[in-house]
Amino acid sequence: MIHSHLSHWISFRNSSVSTSATVKIWNLFWYQSHRILLFKIRECPNLVSLSNKRLPAPNMNRFLISKCNKLKSLPREMNILLPKLEYFRLENCPEIESFPENGMPPKLRSIRIINCKKLLTGLSWPSMNMLTDVTIQGPCYRIKYFPKEGLLQASLKSLTLLTFSSLEMLDSKGLIHLTSLQQLRIRDCPKLENMVGETLPASLLNLYIIGCPLLKERCHMKDPQVWNKISHIRDIDVDHKRIS
Repeated sequence: MIHSHLSHWISFRNSSVSTSATVKIWNLFWYQSHRILLFKIRECPNLVSLSNKRLPAPNMNRFLISKCNKLKSLPREMNILLPKLEYFRLENCPEIESFPENGMPPKLRSIRIINCKKLLTGLSWPSMNMLTDVTIQGPCYRIKYFPKEGLLQASLKSLTLLTFSSLEMLDSKGLIHLTSLQQLRIRDCPKLENMVGETLPASLLNLYIIGCPLLKERCHMKDPQVWNKISHIRDIDVDHKRIS
């Protein structure tokens, strides 16, 4: 099913179409691609890959993919095809392991990843030094430590972690290189209790912790295993109450 509105956005949703038919429909979008600003692909369980051979979408600034269980890769040349892309959202695509090796579009500023476990535990992401804002959402079952060292981009200014159902440890070794990071939000991670490594980035100005009862207790107690890693942060807010 294809929905369009004034040719400025396209939404494709089809739960039964074959892989070949899905890819053909995807290719057809590119014939009017210069008019597309927003593109959504939803609930296409037979979609395995996205064509890299059609016309670019020079004005698209938002791209959303969700519930494509067999999708294994993104367009290899997204950095060229989507030169004005600013926001990318990937949701419930469990087979995607990495972003394209050739990199992401040069104007990309914000990414939201929802329940894509392999993308969080597999290969390190390619250079995306244009990124400033990343939101990562679970549940991502069986991920107990996050993030692994070298996964995230040093250019980040804001990082949000949401609803990791199994997360127990925040690994500061995967964050310490984020020398531009100013804001860290952690929300609804019920098993999160501790932080490993030396300290969180010195650049951090704001730390928000909501719905993480085990970590909340340690923050209030100023447990050295946690407090020594966050005490340099100017504003620490736990369940909407400031701690100093």
